[in-house]
Amino acid sequence: MRRPFAFVRPAISLALPAFSFASVGAPEASAPAEKRAETERLDLAAFVKAAEEQGHQLGEARARLVYAEARADMADAKRWFSGTLDTIVAPLPGVSGGESPLTARTDWSSWGAFWTTRLEVIQPIYTFGAIDGGRRAARAGLEAEKKLFERDRWQLRTEVHEFYFGYQLAFELAEIARDVVGKLEGALEATKGRKLSAGDRDRLEDFLAEARARLAEADKTLAQIRAGMAWKIGVYGQQTPRWDRANLRAREVKLPSLETLQAGARETRPELAALAREVEAKRGLAEVERGLSRPTLFVAGRLNYGVAPGRPDYASPYVQDPFNELSGGVGVGLRWNVGFLESSAKSRMAQAEALQAEAKSKHLGPAILAEIEKNYRDVEEAATARSIRDRAGESVRRRYQDALAGYGVGAESAKTLLETMGTYAMAEKARLEAIFQYNLRLAKLEQSLGSEFTPER
Repeated sequence: MRRPFAFVRPAISLALPAFSFASVGAPEASAPAEKRAETERLDLAAFVKAAEEQGHQLGEARARLVYAEARADMADAKRWFSGTLDTIVAPLPGVSGGESPLTARTDWSSWGAFWTTRLEVIQPIYTFGAIDGGRRAARAGLEAEKKLFERDRWQLRTEVHEFYFGYQLAFELAEIARDVVGKLEGALEATKGRKLSAGDRDRLEDFLAEARARLAEADKTLAQIRAGMAWKIGVYGQQTPRWDRANLRAREVKLPSLETLQAGARETRPELAALAREVEAKRGLAEVERGLSRPTLFVAGRLNYGVAPGRPDYASPYVQDPFNELSGGVGVGLRWNVGFLESSAKSRMAQAEALQAEAKSKHLGPAILAEIEKNYRDVEEAATARSIRDRAGESVRRRYQDALAGYGVGAESAKTLLETMGTYAMAEKARLEAIFQYNLRLAKLEQSLGSEFTPER
């Protein structure tokens, strides 16, 4: 299902005679026109914190966590007594000739009140592991849910990174488009005092018109990303988020070796810990089913109390009086489900689920380590690409400045200027996208590890 404000990084492609700025998958609907309050300037950590605390994406995960906590409390409560208390108040006709229960007759002309209370309490003594297994399963399930909450939190963090660095990328690309527009307007202004062929003037004007259109599209993309971030941090329709800085920079971190990261991930990766807790929970449920197939020993108590003022209280032990009574007692009991075939089948099913969880853990454990290696290689490749793009951008930038200066004094043609301008814009786009990809892949590697890298000072 396509989520709202699905973020796909904006891309600018410069090719003669024009360039295009496309934002694929960004929301088409523009934000309402009214002026909204702005947030304070937020850095990346502040955006992540706002998304976790104010956004609604983790709401379902929090609800699952609350449910797991309640289920664990319920399993703990199984250790203690349970019971029922029934109270009935009702009108009751009187009796005549009530000296003896043999001569008493119902008197429908005389009515009185009737009140009866029954209390029954059962305290388990020994359940052959059913209660203890249920408690272990519930506690393991709670710990697994906590780890899955951490998994969802890391996923949210990566998505916020996409919006944060995506806005900076879009801003930088918009600045390139704005620079192209300004330089072209200056070039056209400079040609008013000298002879220029109709073809060169047409090229300049066509390129300028296209650049202005793409600049407008770039500004629209910035507004869309701001709306997406507002939705992500839970302030859409109320406030407009502001970035601490608009320029895109590469995160500077110290990257440990792959072996070190994989070893640490066994402790920090939420899914790995959740798998271990799932195995423990399934084993606990298997123990529950084994215990339920055996008898349960318990202590039970009962108290009956009834009052009917309109009825005589017969003191004879041979007369059952359901209206005026006080009785009770305590005893030891045994309850056994004698559906042995069904109990045996349920026990085998629970054991099979435990084996399935163990097999799943053995399968997914190495898969997670392989995912970490993939993300690690992606970061290495992105770092190499960023270095290459930085070096290439420096030489292209010098040629661009030389072409501008040469055109200003008439030493370069409009065609040469436009070609150099297109090459410069594409080189800058590639450099910025390399930084964006590096930052994003670094965030994905951190997500796969379940831990954050320490920034280099």
